[in-house]
Amino acid sequence: MSSGRKRRVHAENQVALSLDRSAWVRASLYMLFCMGIGVMALRVSNSHHFTQKSSEGALFGVVVAATAVAILHTIHETVALRNARIVLVLGGLAGHMAMVRWISVLLEANGMPGELKFVLIPFSLTPMIHAVLLGRTVGIFSTVYVALLGSLVIEPEDVLVYVAISLVCGLVTVQAVYQVRKRVQLLRAGLYSGLAALLLAIMFKEINVIGCIQGGMETCRLAGLTALAALGTGIVTALLVSGLLPVLEGTFQLTTDISWLELSDLNHKLLRRLQLEAPGTFHHS
Repeated sequence: MSSGRKRRVHAENQVALSLDRSAWVRASLYMLFCMGIGVMALRVSNSHHFTQKSSEGALFGVVVAATAVAILHTIHETVALRNARIVLVLGGLAGHMAMVRWISVLLEANGMPGELKFVLIPFSLTPMIHAVLLGRTVGIFSTVYVALLGSLVIEPEDVLVYVAISLVCGLVTVQAVYQVRKRVQLLRAGLYSGLAALLLAIMFKEINVIGCIQGGMETCRLAGLTALAALGTGIVTALLVSGLLPVLEGTFQLTTDISWLELSDLNHKLLRRLQLEAPGTFHHS
């Protein structure tokens, strides 16, 4: 006889489910994203931008955002069919853009060395979240567009270096978290991202290694500080993603391989209790 118990599933409120699938809500989210990117680009254009007119910067932002929406809607159909996942992807891109601008302003306001910008920006944050939760293709999409959108709010002389470092760090991260099954693998991905940012900053001469070799103590101190900042940023980013995953999984009704393996751990308290109180059921389930 059936006990009447059911497998635990996400509660599906009919109103919430209808909003999650609504085409009108989806169109509103797309418009809101494009307008938000345009407004951020417009505000930055008044001080730092590669265009002469702020309106041109805003227009460029809207065009880039519109291409992101078009690609997301046509290629990533599994994401585009759920409005909650659209919020996760497009909200992540907009948040990353705002974070890049905030870090740049903070460094300028405190008179910190400009080269620290390229190791303190968590390039891998948004691509790592999207790759773990939604898969590698969405992670690659995120990598490309955090680089493009971030270039709108970075200083003109740093745009090319920013885009190059952002793309490489994002791709390294997405590849490192492919089919990730343990949280420690996130730390490894963060470390790889930090190393990539450090090596590229050296290649683009944002870190003066030659001056350090020639004996400049202040240059050596700054180079060492920058190297530690690069590795530290990567590790902190991975720890942040690891902590955010349970919240994001519950909010957007997603389940990662990490969570499945943790739930299937034979040392889990509920499984151990089942083994003791109902060994027959445990061994035949």
